[in-house]
Formats: sequence, structure tokens, C-alpha cells
Amino acid sequence: QPTASAAPTFTLVQTPSPTPSSFMVALQAAYCFADCTLVDQVGGGLAQLVNGAACRTGIGIEFDGVDDYAELADVPIGGATTVAVWVRVDSLDGVKQQIFEFGDEGSDDGIKLDVSTDGHLWWGIDDGLGWAGASATDAVRTGQWMHVVGTHEGSTMNLFVNGQLAGQTTAAWEMQVETRAVHYLGRAVGWWFDWNCYSLHGAIQNFQLW
Repeated sequence: QPTASAAPTFTLVQTPSPTPSSFMVALQAAYCFADCTLVDQVGGGLAQLVNGAACRTGIGIEFDGVDDYAELADVPIGGATTVAVWVRVDSLDGVKQQIFEFGDEGSDDGIKLDVSTDGHLWWGIDDGLGWAGASATDAVRTGQWMHVVGTHEGSTMNLFVNGQLAGQTTAAWEMQVETRAVHYLGRAVGWWFDWNCYSLHGAIQNFQLW
């Protein structure tokens, strides 16, 4: 008669929680445009669609590349910052396209993500003394959704595309934490851009700011 083997014993080892990054310690704003919810899920503010920008369920806010844009509710920016956005660029015609820009009208103080004239993403910051930023190595592929994340702390800015580091600079600086005048998706900040807002031709599905 064989002797039954003793039941195996298991020791549960608790996995330590990851240490929160200083980039992402406090979610400041979160919009889910994929289901056409225009309300900030953190602060409760409402995004405004301007000049014909429209939201389609399952897609997000669509921009015609002419004058469409969205304005988000007020939110403080500055210090260590992370921004994440799902975006699709539908055409490249050698003209800069603004995915988002937060800043003060009449000055250069702010943050932005754009498609440069050469078709590359550029994540930039300015404290009023001049722009610094990180450019993606590869050009944008039109018609394809991208998950783009920009991080900034101290002098370092990182640009990630679909989870991969796409660009970096160590020549930046942190802005003072405060609420800027405007918070645009799909166009640039500044009264001098009224003739050409660097409008986005594409769509934005989700937006988050830490």
C-alpha cells in the first residue's frame, strides 16, 4: 500500500507596492473623450468645444485642421509634470500642428505638445525666458493612434510614444505652479496666432495631467 504524499505547503510573500514617481503623485485632470464625456473626472470642470470641433463616441474629439479646438477647465500646472494623451494625426503638410498648449495669452509661459513642421512630435516648456523641449526621433505616422506621454522634472524632459522613450532633453527648467490663462487642445496659445492657430488635423481620445 503506497503512502500518500504530504500536501505541499505554500508561503505567501507580499509583493511590495511600487514607490510612486514624483511625476505622478497627484492627478490634476482626466478627460475620457472616447465616450464623449467632456467633464474633468478629477476637478469636475467642463471642456468646451469651439468652432465646430465635435466628439464621436469611440473616437473622441475630432479637429478639422482649420479652426476647431477645445478649451479645458482651469487647472494648475508647474513643477514636476506628466501629461498623457491618446492622439491621432490625420495629415502632415509641413505646417506645425498643436496637440495641446497651456499658457498665458500674450506671453510664451506654458507647456505644449505639437507636431513640428518636419512631422516629429515635440514636447516643450517655457517659463517666459524661452522654449526648451524634447523631439521624437521618428516622424508621426498619419492615421494611427499614439499614446504620447511627456514628463518633466528639474532639467530633464522625456517624451514617450507607445511606451518607448522617443526623445529627451536635459536643458529644461521647472515652471512656477499656477493656473495659466488658457488650456487648449488642438490649437496654439497667443493672440498673434489668430490668423494661424497651428490647428490639429486629427483626433484626441483621452487626456490626463499630473
